[in-house]
Amino acid sequence: MIRTGQTTGAVLGFATGHMPDFDWVARLATRRTDMVNYDERMVHRVHDDCLVIELDAARVVLLLDGYGEGCLSRLAVVVGGTGQPGGSDVLWGQRNAFCRLLVESVAAVHEPACEDWFTDPALPDESLARQMIAGSRRRAPEPAHIRLAAAHTADLRSALYHPLDDPEPTPAAPALSLRAALGVMGVVAMAASLPLGIALVAWNVLRGADLRATAAGLAVIGLAQGLTGLPLLPLA
Repeated sequence: MIRTGQTTGAVLGFATGHMPDFDWVARLATRRTDMVNYDERMVHRVHDDCLVIELDAARVVLLLDGYGEGCLSRLAVVVGGTGQPGGSDVLWGQRNAFCRLLVESVAAVHEPACEDWFTDPALPDESLARQMIAGSRRRAPEPAHIRLAAAHTADLRSALYHPLDDPEPTPAAPALSLRAALGVMGVVAMAASLPLGIALVAWNVLRGADLRATAAGLAVIGLAQGLTGLPLLPLA
């Protein structure tokens, strides 16, 4: 076995009917490699369900097994090196980050039912990807972690498919305690300054209960009374 450092990978399990199309996964992974600085990229479609992308001395393997046990299809994502002597591994030190980028990109659209992560010193290839899928079946992976990107996608879908003819929610009537508080504040405002007090009462009647505007009005009246030095005298 050739030692190449840490080869990292993940196996995603998808419930029946939620399996992503492998052509879509292949295009997605190829686009994500555009983010990496490499001198040469080679893309090999080994089988209909297996893709190998080589970026100089780095390698990415994708394998889709649509006949998984427990009504789960499985997608293996493996990132590692090719073992070429003297080759430039452009993903050295960031294999785990790049693998997670691919996994999150797939999960943002096709949320998996479960996921399982692996590390292995072997070269990433089709055989290793199939071994990872077999190992994922044996050790019953835990449910996938909730992802922020998936949550954002769900919120976006909810907003896009929200019926336009749904009635708008009726604003709740102000509570009795709020109306009583506004009434007391209006009386105090009129006692301090009759014109401004009437204006505040009229505002609350016409625009609805507005505690913020009433409090601001009382603050203005208090400031004016403080400047004149004649508290609780109506301002003429």
